[in-house]
Amino acid sequence: MKTIISIIAVFVSLFSSCVSSGPKQAELLVDGRYNWQFGEETMEKLVEYSQAEDADSIYQVFSQTARERSDNLREKIEEFITFLNEEMVSWEYRTGDALFSGHSREEGVRKERSMEFFIYTDRTRYLCKISDVPTDDFDTNNEGFSSITVIPVGWHDDENGLYDINMFVCAYGNLEEDGMGLFLSYPGETCEEGTLERLLDLAANQDSGGIYDLYSDYAKETVPDLPEQAEALVEFLQRPIRSWEFYDCAYSCVTEWVQLPGTEAPLLRRLTMFTLHTDEETYTLLIRDLLDGSETGENLGLYSVAIYTDAYSGNCKTKGWFNPGVFIYQLTISGKMEQEDTVLLTTTIEADVACDVDSVVLRQIDALTWEATLPPDGPERYTFTAEVGVEHVYCSVIPRLSEKAN
Repeated sequence: MKTIISIIAVFVSLFSSCVSSGPKQAELLVDGRYNWQFGEETMEKLVEYSQAEDADSIYQVFSQTARERSDNLREKIEEFITFLNEEMVSWEYRTGDALFSGHSREEGVRKERSMEFFIYTDRTRYLCKISDVPTDDFDTNNEGFSSITVIPVGWHDDENGLYDINMFVCAYGNLEEDGMGLFLSYPGETCEEGTLERLLDLAANQDSGGIYDLYSDYAKETVPDLPEQAEALVEFLQRPIRSWEFYDCAYSCVTEWVQLPGTEAPLLRRLTMFTLHTDEETYTLLIRDLLDGSETGENLGLYSVAIYTDAYSGNCKTKGWFNPGVFIYQLTISGKMEQEDTVLLTTTIEADVACDVDSVVLRQIDALTWEATLPPDGPERYTFTAEVGVEHVYCSVIPRLSEKAN
């Protein structure tokens, strides 16, 4: 009996220590420091701050690191408050309390978390994603919110109960380089297809100067080699394009307010998303233009054009968010077993090719083709990478599966 009582006492002690690891007060700020809350309580406090128009408290909830690295944080907080007070009808907690990640060492522990909420308006449903660092014993300046991201995801979930994750193509546009800050995007009023049609017509006539003229004064002043970039866009768009359509997501057009360096007032930056089909590949095309004051205001011209394949795994900011101009990423790599110990690798453009297994012997056959000789007692899977500039793609080859397929 004593043994049973002792075991129960140990269990209760362990359970109590787990429960006590939660927040001790229902406030996000205690004595000026971040005091993390569970998901629903976190959103409740944000709504409370917003209803009181308490931008300072929301600003202080962000970590010191995020405040230092996000130049427009205060302006975005004011926009967030206006959005919640004027647009939000209700909100719903989705997930996040159990999604802790991080690392621990003898010196201490760092914990990170991501929480998700739905925000409902009369017009649509938004996903609100909050990332925070509840604890960082290595650097307390990181404790607090890292980012708030709000994007429209529409009303319909898929068969697995998931919102339209394709909408993340429009997320993170306003965040700083390390993903800290506050970002909001809204459904566009109109989907502008005329710009793409003009680009295709100009490319067919090899008129790079005409494409250059479509760009805003801001882009022309910011990008010294924009004429050369326009020539590269002409070269790409001259390839046979079988068809195109608007990007398959809840909203193929979204907008965001941006304060660009050197501009007096915020501008509306509109993103229109397309899918291009060629004989060889399918591409995502992102066109951003600048509007003065509203979608019905003066169109100030293009901000950026970005084209990429599904294989592109670079930073999302390289897709025309952070800088204006033309961004084309068309590198892919594919592998096919030719013999029992030989893989034929093909890239879409000339690139450096490597393998994660040192004993694999690579031989370049021509600009786009490589031959890989596999060792006799190698692993079950080989990963081959192709890299040029900021483009970095990979493919995996499993010889045994390839042999069965053949």
